[in-house]
Amino acid sequence: MEGPRPLRANELPSLVRLLDRTFRANSPGNFLNEYPSLLDEANLGRLIVISEGGEIVSHVGMVAAQILFEGVPLAVTLVGGVATAEERRGSGCATRCLDFALEQSAREGDDLAWISGGRTLYTARGAAKAGREWVYQIAAGGHPPAGLAVREISFADCPAAAALYEREPVHFVRSRDDWLRAAKNRFVMNSKARFWGVFRADRLCAYLVLHEPRVDGPAALLAEFAGDRMDAARALTQAASEMGASLVQAHVGDWDRAGREAFASIAQSGGKLESGLGTFLPLRMASCMEKLRPRIARFCGEAVAGRELRFSESGDGPGSRSGAGARLHILLGPDEARIVGRAELARFLFGAPDSKPLVFEGAASVIERLQPAFPLPTPWYGLNFA
Repeated sequence: MEGPRPLRANELPSLVRLLDRTFRANSPGNFLNEYPSLLDEANLGRLIVISEGGEIVSHVGMVAAQILFEGVPLAVTLVGGVATAEERRGSGCATRCLDFALEQSAREGDDLAWISGGRTLYTARGAAKAGREWVYQIAAGGHPPAGLAVREISFADCPAAAALYEREPVHFVRSRDDWLRAAKNRFVMNSKARFWGVFRADRLCAYLVLHEPRVDGPAALLAEFAGDRMDAARALTQAASEMGASLVQAHVGDWDRAGREAFASIAQSGGKLESGLGTFLPLRMASCMEKLRPRIARFCGEAVAGRELRFSESGDGPGSRSGAGARLHILLGPDEARIVGRAELARFLFGAPDSKPLVFEGAASVIERLQPAFPLPTPWYGLNFA
């Protein structure tokens, strides 16, 4: 076997065969068409593989992204397409590819890894379920109030949709090509989807991205929304009905009070609080916190965020199989606190639906003085799912 290493251009067909066998064996579809950003020629250096006999037998894919958290940018690597050929499962191939990928990502300057999965392969390295969101079950049917029009949106509507999205408190930085690619492929978060616009006097005030309903599946997923929350909620039931869905599942961040109120008003029940989607793994812990210094100044004051606040890290690296061995050191004047493990830092950054206390060493006063700035609003994959 050769690797782990980045994919070579002539090996892309072999990788697509592996991904299709793994993820599309019982369903129609083609990974190359459905995940063009992941499998783009420009992204080959972030597709980490092991080959044997001229075929790719294991793969961990990454896509570089930037997310703005209320104006503060963090560099994030989205991890997906993790697959190993059946005959090589259990041999450690995925482990080796993941360790290589995480180490490379940290070297290239990524602050966080966001992984679309929660198995031991990831949690053993310090990835953790984090974030808080409300899940609502909403019955389709009905019509929006007078003055509100709902129709599928086209390429011409993409600039207006992008403008709405960019006003969201937490959002990915997306290029024009990202929007056009999504509008063309109509494949979002591992499923075919349709894009709906909500208009008032011909002005786009919200949009909805809804999964195509599955006869044998659960509720159709609201894969992304942006804009006016109440208008989006009022339009959702009509859009779902026109698609033939009977039930829609909507995920709304705990930070999004207006969204929670709007979707709760049309839901079958009050909603359920759950952890965020996927798992988060802090890669460059001190760098991540340093980038969040403006947020700390905003919520905790300049006296806390000034020169006496310092960050450093020690212990295991991001590719280590013992993420608990890492420490984030936070010094505030003469006092020091140490957050124990990457998983604990993920929970500190994004929160969690459980009530487990943060695991740290040292001065509790340091954690308490930073607490007003956290948790960050939990992001949502939407069009950027990898």
